[in-house]
Amino acid sequence: MATDAKAWPVLTIGLGETPRLREGKLTPDGRPTYASGTILMTLRGGEVKADKTASVHVVEPAEAGYELGQKYAAQGRVWVMPYENNSRVALSITVERLVAVSAHRESQS
Repeated sequence: MATDAKAWPVLTIGLGETPRLREGKLTPDGRPTYASGTILMTLRGGEVKADKTASVHVVEPAEAGYELGQKYAAQGRVWVMPYENNSRVALSITVERLVAVSAHRESQS
């Protein structure tokens, strides 16, 4: 499914890792993707929790990586691909870019 960050908001938290190129994994329009080194955050039971059933990838990774504990929001295009993992449905989410939540709010103004 192809959409954008306004229609499908994606919020992640950084793990302090440098993005890694995913060999042979391209966006539907042919661009390379990178493992973001972030974890998807979702709202469950009124609390924000890490969602370990989803992986988040990025097309335009931050050169410095994603700071440990910093929240990031997607900007631009978002592609969501469900797949089966150990008899459970998981999501592979690819976003154009992830920006720090404070910078994301400023760009929305």
